[in-house]
Amino acid sequence: MKVLKRHGLPGVERVVTRVNVPGHPLVRQREEGVSQRWRRAWSSSPRKGRRVLEVSVMDTGDLLTTSVEYREVPQARLSKQQREVASLHEAFYAKYGDIAAIAYANDHPPQLRPLDRLLLLIAELEADLNNGGFAQYLENKGRRRARSAMTALRMVGARRTERMLQSALQRHTPSARFERLDEQFYSSPEDLAALVMRHRAAAGERGEMEGAAHQGIAGDEVRAADRRRRGRHS
Repeated sequence: MKVLKRHGLPGVERVVTRVNVPGHPLVRQREEGVSQRWRRAWSSSPRKGRRVLEVSVMDTGDLLTTSVEYREVPQARLSKQQREVASLHEAFYAKYGDIAAIAYANDHPPQLRPLDRLLLLIAELEADLNNGGFAQYLENKGRRRARSAMTALRMVGARRTERMLQSALQRHTPSARFERLDEQFYSSPEDLAALVMRHRAAAGERGEMEGAAHQGIAGDEVRAADRRRRGRHS
């Protein structure tokens, strides 16, 4: 509080910088002009869980507040199945980030491996549905890409989500139907991340993403571009 009164938020920031431990810094979580917050979390032991230290300060001119909070977060006890699912989710979203960085890098991204494209189609579908529903997804990605996503959903066994997307793709879909489909998806979502990662593991072992399966997720928009190129050279 003394530092905040005398030197304001910049003074507190200098103090936090000085007390940081190499390799275990207090990381700024929020900066909103009149308030700042730093946080550090670390594992004490696999059994005891994590420890969290947070430093928060606010200076509105009329009001000064500071708080330092330390707490222990117990390690949740997960079953073997829950640990497996958590591992699948972590791998799915990490892979999505890697693939998206390549696929969305420019207007002419390289052609993805079939298994990577399958993951991308389903991950971006899930992201748009969670953010704004089926109407937003179709507006952002288009009907051709949605049909490729339907094929990808079928391949991993996400039949319920596939049927919802098929219904959303019907022409002249009223807003009320979109709302019902959104509610169905939110109320009983399939575990798309786990389905995709299990499919990737099985397909990788069997070497099954060539031929007809590959064509199923190659993307209508990609095949249309290929037809246009062949037409120009014929």
